Amino acid sequence: ARYAHQLGQSHLTNQITFVSFHLWCKRVCIELNALDRYQEMWKDHFPENDSNPQPDEDEIPEEILNDVLESGMPNLVSEVLSERLAGEHYNLDEVTSDAILVDEGQDFIPSWWQLLRQALKDGGEMVLARDTTQDIYEKSGRWAADEMTKCGFRGDWVRLDSNFRLPRILTDLIRDFCSLYLSGSDIDIPVYSDQSSFLDQIEGPCDPAWLQCNPTDFTHSL
Repeated sequence: ARYAHQLGQSHLTNQITFVSFHLWCKRVCIELNALDRYQEMWKDHFPENDSNPQPDEDEIPEEILNDVLESGMPNLVSEVLSERLAGEHYNLDEVTSDAILVDEGQDFIPSWWQLLRQALKDGGEMVLARDTTQDIYEKSGRWAADEMTKCGFRGDWVRLDSNFRLPRILTDLIRDFCSLYLSGSDIDIPVYSDQSSFLDQIEGPCDPAWLQCNPTDFTHSL
């Protein structure tokens, strides 16, 4: 995150875009003159609320929101991109990229990846990075072997086992916790690397403590 922030402050600012997937979907519709269809998509789910074509998320029933975000919006963007790519009078430079990096891939699904492939320029590259230990939305199971092949992947994942973010004492505690309370072949337990010992030197002594509290007392306990 720090490196990404530094890039954003450098001369590369105009060449790199940091954006969430669904905001990117909206931007595509805006750039390709399809904002009216984007708004109609929301109206289709809320026909009685024509005065507000895009209601706040907390006003939308969860099942409808999931339907829009998971399939409705991406399907619309795929249609728009396909139509514009088939035409000759649209400049797609604003919505296509030489390289696409998807972080937090455990929250991504194959159909979204396929959509992003439509926005990749010829000769471009794509990278998907994920940590299945953080699969709180339970989407990692959708990346079965056949889906991986359809998405253009070959072979197994490249695994990064060494931890470079945490000092050794915290790494050891996390390993103990994962071993006791987490199970499954997709659980990535961090391994301390001698190359990351500089964290202990830079951040100084680390003295972790366990605070047993309920959510309402969490802030006060700190």
